[in-house]
Amino acid sequence: MGTLRLLHFRAKALLMPRRMYSAAAPGADSPSTQRFALLSAAGCCGATYLLWKDSERNHKQREQPVSIVVDAQVQKRIDAYIVRPKLVGELKSLLSPSRLESDNFFLSITGNCEAGKTELLRHVLEGRKGVLVVTLKKDDVDVYTAIQTQIGAANDDAAIIEALKEAKNRLGLHPIVVIDIPAGITGATAILSVSTFAKTFCYDERVCKVVVVASTAATADRITGDRRKINFFVPQFSLQEWKTAEAKAVLEHWYKNPVDETVIDKVFDLAGGNVGRFKAILVDASERGLASACASQEWCTQDELQHYESIDMQGGFGPEKVRRAGWLAHKVAQSSFEQCFPSSGASVFFSPTAFGDTARKFGTHPIYFDANLHAYCARSPYVHRQLRSIKFGFGSRKWWF
Repeated sequence: MGTLRLLHFRAKALLMPRRMYSAAAPGADSPSTQRFALLSAAGCCGATYLLWKDSERNHKQREQPVSIVVDAQVQKRIDAYIVRPKLVGELKSLLSPSRLESDNFFLSITGNCEAGKTELLRHVLEGRKGVLVVTLKKDDVDVYTAIQTQIGAANDDAAIIEALKEAKNRLGLHPIVVIDIPAGITGATAILSVSTFAKTFCYDERVCKVVVVASTAATADRITGDRRKINFFVPQFSLQEWKTAEAKAVLEHWYKNPVDETVIDKVFDLAGGNVGRFKAILVDASERGLASACASQEWCTQDELQHYESIDMQGGFGPEKVRRAGWLAHKVAQSSFEQCFPSSGASVFFSPTAFGDTARKFGTHPIYFDANLHAYCARSPYVHRQLRSIKFGFGSRKWWF
């Protein structure tokens, strides 16, 4: 900038009226020649400066996405967390750098609503760099657009590939793209783009590894991946897990009071292995007392059962509108709480995907599909008893079979 300013003043001086100058020395260039030379130099220098600024801007546009990917990490947990050693060990093995660099696959993590999927993944990946978490927030926004917006890349796939490839070079291993699909996302644009992204970026270009966290098994089933897709199911907490010393410490943190097995049994009866419900009851109990909190949960469960009852009245499961919600409730009630009802007994009527899509649409989850057991299960012992004691039918809490 100093050189440009000097040239500016010298050019200005040469452009002033001739009477301001003394006579030129013998053999020297005329003032007009000097003015032309300086103006040419100034123009050349200005053009060079503009080119430099344009180059710098392009460099920043290329560098920003790479830096964001390289520095990306999962958010640190701010709440107490119950470590599940078996699941942590299995997931750490799948996501170990040696496994990720040697195998070409993408991972799909699923489980019942509020089973602790996101917290488990966060625990395993905490502190690792190059982990870009992208959350799909709208049905009509695909994963490509979501990533481009998050890292500031140009609006084309090549820019994302270039950023991930350079991030891989700097990290010395593949960056991980975690795609989080919340329960409310069901649109084909968003869901189907995940399969395409995994195939293009994970298999074809091999510039990253992909981990999908699906809110339900139904969503995960719609994301194809051939034999290269590995499914990782996060089951609900068992009563034994809730009663470990580490779990009790977290429960006391939520409850703000000592927790004995009587309290755990009472809350488990209503919440089962659902982490979100278990926490909600204890947090509520810390303010209003356990009895009031449990009574509120019972009322909420009864209301949810009313919504479940309406499925048959409003169409049934899936696009074929199979009116088998009451039949399924009857079968789950007849099975033991621990063993559930095998999905093979319902496959002739509807698929787990159709069941999950319908349950999410109606916002009711007293029954869930367990991908490990391949069975439909009651969410909690209390729900299981309600299913057993109710005769189901349209409009009268009696469902015919």
